[in-house]
Amino acid sequence: MTGLSSPVEAPQHFMTPLSPEKSKRDAVPRTLTLSTGAVAVLREPTGYDLERAATAAGPGANNVALMMALIAQVAIIDGRPIAFEDVRALKMTDVTLLLGAVTGEDAEGNAVSPSPLSTSSS
Repeated sequence: MTGLSSPVEAPQHFMTPLSPEKSKRDAVPRTLTLSTGAVAVLREPTGYDLERAATAAGPGANNVALMMALIAQVAIIDGRPIAFEDVRALKMTDVTLLLGAVTGEDAEGNAVSPSPLSTSSS
């Protein structure tokens, strides 16, 4: 991804399952290919991720900013963690693709069943 200088390891919490009750299938991250050919890997968001996203988006942030900050919390692109500003700089088609993977909704707001991040893509 442009703007990131060197590969960085994903934060430790990125691949850690939420709890022993979570099935192995649910802990598998989802891989998506963006319009640029970059590969995004997303894990299922947690309440902690939402809390960190709210902090990153800032006081009085709208829902779009909050969701973009949430994407930054749970995604890596081309093996590198991304920041809120990186998500803001993506093409709209890529933001929409990532948002759908995180929320379980398509571009029109219709529920995608089952949630893309809670099932295996194979």
